[in-house]
Amino acid sequence: MFKTTNSVSDVYMICNAYESGVSHGFLDDQLINPFIPFSIEHEAYGYGVAEGLEQKFELESTEGIIL
Repeated sequence: MFKTTNSVSDVYMICNAYESGVSHGFLDDQLINPFIPFSIEHEAYGYGVAEGLEQKFELESTEGIIL
């Protein structure tokens, strides 16, 4: 069962970390993962960065522009 911390659910924290990772991956700004190592948020952020980089690569390859 998911717990809540300060009225914020684990699901929200995971989704927030993932979406943050997608944004930073798309920007390719090389930001160091800000979440506690080995936490679920750290893992979600990593998946998000990978997705953001993939989206950037796909846009650049289909549109022929370098972001």
